[in-house]
Formats: sequence, C-alpha cells, structure tokens
Amino acid sequence: NILKMRHPVTGGIHTIYKQCSTSTGRFASGDTKNGHPNMAQIPRENQYRIPFKARPGYKIMTIDFTGCELTILASESKDRKLISLLMDEDKDLHTYLANACWRVLKNDPDYEITPAERTAFKGVNFGMVYGATPMRIASLLNIPLEQAKQIEETLRMEIPQVFNYLDSVSQKAVKNGYVVFNNRTNSRRWFKEVLSSFGGEPLDRTSRGNVERAAKNAPIQGTNADMMKECMVKLHAYFDKKDIDAHILLQVYDELVIEINEKIAYKEAPIIQDIMNDVADQYL
Repeated sequence: NILKMRHPVTGGIHTIYKQCSTSTGRFASGDTKNGHPNMAQIPRENQYRIPFKARPGYKIMTIDFTGCELTILASESKDRKLISLLMDEDKDLHTYLANACWRVLKNDPDYEITPAERTAFKGVNFGMVYGATPMRIASLLNIPLEQAKQIEETLRMEIPQVFNYLDSVSQKAVKNGYVVFNNRTNSRRWFKEVLSSFGGEPLDRTSRGNVERAAKNAPIQGTNADMMKECMVKLHAYFDKKDIDAHILLQVYDELVIEINEKIAYKEAPIIQDIMNDVADQYL
C-alpha cells in the first residue's frame, strides 16, 4: 500500500515527522490517512528495501550508532562488565550473557548456546532497557516463570551496576514524577499519574509498576533521540557551510539515511561519521 502513496507531482514517497508526539522525544514518522507512510517501519526483507532508489548521479548512504541504547545504558550505569563487552571486538555481548544464563539453567558450566538461542536472548538483553519482568522473559524464551527468575538473578549478578542504575531511575520517577534524560539537554519525561498522586491517594500497585517500567527506558531512549536530533542539526549545518551536495532523507531511531552526490560519497562518509561521533561524545 506504500506505492499508493506516491506523490502525483514528484512521483516520490514523502513522509512527515512529528517532533512532539512521543513521551521520550523520538520522532514519530508518518500520517497514512493523508498519504504519508511510516518510514521507520519499512520491513528488512529485500523486496521492500530494493525499490527505494537514489536519483541518478547520487547514492543512498546509511549510517547509524551500533548498539546505541545498550551503549547509552553502559555509559549511564558505568557497569564495567557491560562496557568491556561492548568495547571488546572479540566478544559478543549477546552470546556472553546468553551463555551465562543458559549454563545456570542447564547446570552445565561448559554449555554453548545455539545460534537460535542467541537470537532469542537478544530480546532479553534489549528488554532489560525496557524494564522487562520475569514474566516477559519467560514469554520471550518460552520457558517456565521460575527459570525466567533464575535468568534475571543471573543477569543481576553479571551486570549489577546496570540493574542498580535502572532501579534508581524507576525510584526517582515514583518519588519526583519525572526523570531527566541527560545533563546535556535536561530533557525529561513527566509522569502525570505520579504528579496527580501528590497530596492525594498514593499510586496503586499497577500504576506504580507501569511508571517504574516506563521510567527505566526513558533516559535511554530519550538520550538516543537527543543525540540523533543534534546529529541532524550538525550535519545539516556542515552540508550548508561547505556546500556539500547532500541532504538527509530519513531518520530511523539511531540511523540516518542520506542522499549524496556519488562523486563525493566515499570522501564524505568518514567526515559524516566523525561529526556523529563527536556529538555522541558530548553525551557519553
């Protein structure tokens, strides 16, 4: 149905970005009722990606922050194990943590996970950032709840400062009614249900749990959003100042899609990378 949204004049697909409609500051893409598809949700399969082409004489360049949310989590929590796993090119974070957990479950210190088990466990690792409960872990791995609790306990032992940080963020949200994403922008997410409880009835258990889970992810996703917005501003200024024949087509969470003159694409790529790295260094 995306093809039905081709513009009658330009022949192209045009999305829009809503800048103030998400609680963490992320852009929301699309307005399908008015002919603007959600360009952050294009499936990965080739039959969906191949039809998107650069204009003649241009290339499409994509550049993203690898493991952005987990890297932000490592920076904020200062967990030495997580930092070392992310920085060691010879180690794989998901394999290491999955092995540690499955070895406990199977009571086998030499057990090596299968590729399928690694893929499934990635959901658990990313779920940590979203305050995943043992019930959610059990659902992701299709295991009993008791085993999911063992996995959470194992992760807490492997990366304790991560969980200390996440627990601290959730407690501050319940106490203050907001969480601050980072010191650079002071962006924050407010929790109206907490603010409404001040001077009145305390939060019920369900509302408190919802706030705690949402709060754990807010600084991670919010800092990601702040970083990407600053990257877009800096790159646009660079293209404008140096008269670079390039422009940003799309922003997809931690990725930018740029259309650039093919004669300068490979020359400019490392410069674009440096600009984005410089921005990230202001946050991490």
